[in-house]
Amino acid sequence: MGTRQSNVAQTYSLNKDMFYDFEVIDFKTSKYRFKVNGSNLFGIEPMDADSQDDAFETRVAKQIQSDTFEKTSDVSIQNKNADKCTDKQTSGASPPVQDQTLGLESYSPEVVFESLSGGTEGIGVDGIAKLLSLVGLTDITDMRVVWVCWIFKMKDFRIERNNYFDVMRKYLTFEKLKKAIPTQPLSDPQTFSTLFVFSFSSNLDIGEKRLPLDTAVDLLHQFYPQPNTRIDQFVNYLTTTNRPNLTKDEWSSILHLMKEVKPDYSNYDMDSSWPILFDDFVKSLGKECKN
Repeated sequence: MGTRQSNVAQTYSLNKDMFYDFEVIDFKTSKYRFKVNGSNLFGIEPMDADSQDDAFETRVAKQIQSDTFEKTSDVSIQNKNADKCTDKQTSGASPPVQDQTLGLESYSPEVVFESLSGGTEGIGVDGIAKLLSLVGLTDITDMRVVWVCWIFKMKDFRIERNNYFDVMRKYLTFEKLKKAIPTQPLSDPQTFSTLFVFSFSSNLDIGEKRLPLDTAVDLLHQFYPQPNTRIDQFVNYLTTTNRPNLTKDEWSSILHLMKEVKPDYSNYDMDSSWPILFDDFVKSLGKECKN
């Protein structure tokens, strides 16, 4: 980042393509943090509720929006994101101090999106993993991960900008979103069904319309933890018949099979509109079925 000589101790010229997070401290012990993406001010937060200074905030805002922040004689600046902001120090200026404890979740939703998306219109696989970590989720087998991906309408392993901001307008912060995540999302029947159907589209390879068998089996065991006799029977049938994948209709029909058909399959109706895969599966069990 370039600097210019002036009658003040330091001038910070803000690069529009970078994000900055500074802690501003004046000699009256008032503390502020302002966040800026390029020349767009995201907010000045008083770090001490008793040190509100509207005139100071207005002055800083104007300087940021004009692409320049001047370090005056009564203000010291600590750069809290030194790896994304470089500056040249003039004589007597203190070097920036990086605060490793400041997490991304502390930033505004706008700044988080720009960071996770890499400046594109959507958040990809790596960004989604980071987003999940912001709400305390690191285990991809945790069904709460499916819930979070569902509310963000993830598709093709990508979260689009509009879907991201629809969610964040509702929850405002990642801390509030974290608190809203159900502890046991599968305990509610409606949520279970919704997430089961969603898991098909969210796990498809890009451009594909069928779910690979190994992925389907892993998902089934997550939704129906073992031991589960009917799921085990169905998975065994799929593997022994070398079934390569499942269609969306076949995947949804598993849910109907588990909800509507008795464990002994006595009410399974061969004349109903089941995919042929299920007719063949029930026949293979040698069960007495309806019709």
